[in-house]
Amino acid sequence: MTRAVIEGVTFAICDSFDALTETGNRIEQLLAVGGGAKSNYWVQAIATTLGLPVSIPVSGDFGGAFGAARLGMISLGGSLTDIATAPKIERVIEPILPLQDSFLSALKSYRKAYKAIKAIS
Repeated sequence: MTRAVIEGVTFAICDSFDALTETGNRIEQLLAVGGGAKSNYWVQAIATTLGLPVSIPVSGDFGGAFGAARLGMISLGGSLTDIATAPKIERVIEPILPLQDSFLSALKSYRKAYKAIKAIS
């Protein structure tokens, strides 16, 4: 994957993060799942841009479909504490804070370009 694609998706994640936190949610740590979690650069970019650690689980059984299945089980009366257990963590990717300003500058450019492109579409 090219750097532009990785950073573009990272910045889209930042937009989602901002939307969640603007509603009063407090997010202190992230969990990376799926194929993207295999890219150290990508996970590091997300951690650095958001200034938050990103945990990588030992097993890959913690993606969106698995989460949806868990929610279904809970809605049918399953125990939240038995079903919604945290995965075992293989490692935690910490943000590289000295690089954060560079990523935030690129995020600002991304958002400016997004607005300009959206205005003409």
